[in-house]
Order: sequence, then C-alpha cells, then structure tokens
Amino acid sequence: MMAHGRAFRYGPDALLRQARWELQWLAADAARAQQLLSAAESGLRRAREMVAGVAAELRALYAAPGGFSPAQSALLQRYLDHQRGLASAQERETAMAASRHQQIMAQLQARRITVKAMETHRARKLLDHLRAARGRDLKAADEQWLLTLGAQPVAADTVPAEASEASSWMPR
Repeated sequence: MMAHGRAFRYGPDALLRQARWELQWLAADAARAQQLLSAAESGLRRAREMVAGVAAELRALYAAPGGFSPAQSALLQRYLDHQRGLASAQERETAMAASRHQQIMAQLQARRITVKAMETHRARKLLDHLRAARGRDLKAADEQWLLTLGAQPVAADTVPAEASEASSWMPR
C-alpha cells in the first residue's frame, strides 16, 4: 500500500557489510588456527610418546640382568636428551598455537556480537520505517476520505440549529 512511501535506506549498511566480511574472514582464520592447533597437539603427543619410549628402553637397559654397555647407554641418553628438546620445542609451538587460537576465537566472538547488534539495529530501523510509512499511508487515506466527504452535498436538516448559531457560552 506504500503509495507515498520512500525506499528504506540504512546508513550503516556499508559498515554492516564490512563487519559480515570480517566475520567470515575470522571464521576462516579460526578454522585454520584450529587445524594448526590440532597438528601441534598431535605432534606433541608423538614427541611425548618418543620420549616415553626411549626412557623405557633406557630403564630396561639398566634393569637388564647381564648389565649394560656404557656406549649404548650414552647413545640412548643423548638420544633421550635430543627427544626431550624436541618435545619441549613442540610444547612451545603448541602453546603458541593455543594462544593464537584463543585470540582468534575471542575476536570472532566479539565480531559475532557486533554483527548481531548491527543486524538488530537495522531490523529495528526497518520496522520504524515501515511504521512511519504505514502512518503516512493511513493519513493519506484519511485525508482522501475527508475529501470525498467534502465533495458530497450536506443536507440542511442534518446540521443542528445550535451549531449554526453562536455558542451560548461564548461572550457576545
């Protein structure tokens, strides 16, 4: 019915589009960060398993009834130290990946809240626009109805005599 209505225009539409784009970009970034975190965690698991395996071999060598070779023990000890170094490097990498993932998730959550607030604001403004347009349409319809009444001749007997005379409460 919006005969006199104007098209709805939301000023911050460009900001809303940019926020939605950033939300999509952050979601993709969060997926990549999750993949990196998963890879780092699995690498850390493997490194810890290697350290545990070498430590178990070294313990088994020390517990062997026939004794152990000092050369073999020294070799296993160096290998164990190397694996522990790799495991600690993997722990640092995993901690950095977890930290980055948490940062991205916090940014993603903040952007989701921003986009939701902007969409809610836009919906509220659209409803206000539609209500105003509906009010303008109703006012135009009322004016049109009054104009059609004014075009009809009014019978003389429908106007009370008191209405045509001056009111009794008004001073003369």
